[in-house]
Amino acid sequence: MFVGSNENDPSNYTNRSPYPMLHFLREDSVTKAIAGYPDIENVPKRNIAFTKEKGLAYMQQLLKSI
Repeated sequence: MFVGSNENDPSNYTNRSPYPMLHFLREDSVTKAIAGYPDIENVPKRNIAFTKEKGLAYMQQLLKSI
């Protein structure tokens, strides 16, 4: 859960995974990906806006369908 949000806030689904996972990130790969993506700083804001637009029921169903 994000600070200031409640448990039913759809934005909590932006940092949720259907399975436990470990991320191995190579610094060079991340640097290359960031350099090639426009407006990288706003990705989290766009993701949160998307989840809020879709709503909690949609995000719950999406997670359940995986």
